[in-house]
Amino acid sequence: MINSQALPLNRLKKGSRGSITAIGQYPGILQRLLALGIRRGSEIEVLHHRASGVVIRSGANRVALGADIAGQLAVTISEQQPAQIHQQITE
Repeated sequence: MINSQALPLNRLKKGSRGSITAIGQYPGILQRLLALGIRRGSEIEVLHHRASGVVIRSGANRVALGADIAGQLAVTISEQQPAQIHQQITE
C-alpha cells in the first residue's frame, strides 16, 4: 500500500533520491527485490527512465526495474530536494 507521503517509484524524475517506504503486493516482488539487495528502507536514486521501466542506484548497484515493479514501490523523497514527478508521455 502506498501512503500519501510517498510516491510510486515510476513517477519520480531522473536525479530524485529517497528511501523505499512500502512494497506492493505484486506476486513474487519481495523475493526478487531482496535478491537485488533492495528492501524497505533502502536509499535509492533514479538514474533514468526507459520505455519498459526505470533504472535506479541502490548503494553501489544499478538496477533496472520493469514498470510493473517500479509502480509497486513507494518512495519518500529525501528532505533536501523538492518532490520531482516524472510525467509519462503517452501517444
